[in-house]
Amino acid sequence: MQHNGGVEVTSARGRTTVVLAVVTTLVAAGVFGGWLVTRDDEPGRSAQKAIATITPTPTPTPAPSIEPAKRIAGGVVIKRRPYCEMHAPRPMTPLRISIPGVTRSAPVMALARDQFGIPGVPPVSDSGKWAFGWDAPGLRPGVARGNAIMTAHTYPDGSALGNFLLSGFQEGDRMTVYGPGREKLCYRLFDRVQVPFNVSGDRFYDEVGPHDLVFIVCSGTRLGPGEWTHRTMFYSRLVRQRS
Repeated sequence: MQHNGGVEVTSARGRTTVVLAVVTTLVAAGVFGGWLVTRDDEPGRSAQKAIATITPTPTPTPAPSIEPAKRIAGGVVIKRRPYCEMHAPRPMTPLRISIPGVTRSAPVMALARDQFGIPGVPPVSDSGKWAFGWDAPGLRPGVARGNAIMTAHTYPDGSALGNFLLSGFQEGDRMTVYGPGREKLCYRLFDRVQVPFNVSGDRFYDEVGPHDLVFIVCSGTRLGPGEWTHRTMFYSRLVRQRS
């Protein structure tokens, strides 16, 4: 800086130094101020805030239609009744069974009869209590005439598949029996009968009447391991059309 006739003169070099000092100060202040604004105790939060400021508001996606359900006034949803589209039924080997309110998908075990010709029951085990036993020497589901027989366990603590049949499978209810591949048959329960333990099973073993799928489970009062006062039989008729 020089004085020339009372006029203060600043050299070019001096002006450059002053300008650089001012710029440096402003930049530092801006960075520090920005750090104060964007700093957050949560790691990555500032980056998320920055992204949020430049991301456009997404267009709301319409809610998907409810299927297989039916929406009615007041926001109440009623489920449509499941159906089977069937052509001419044919016998098939059952692999699993679905009964709304009882079991979503219970396996079916193919079992032999005992030495007295009585249909077998699933093993007394964690897997056996949730399975159906199919009388393999007898008739298959889908035959033209006669009963296809299934068994299931009833436990005194109410935890087996037979217990859920007793409490949840009522006349008019539907079930679906699945076979190999995409084969399936639908049945509707039309009769459930409780009989004393020693009553003859002529109707149960019928092989010439209309085709039904029949469950048999222990019921009544438990007298001891494997011994109950009654048996309950569930008779379901094949559904031969879409319904």
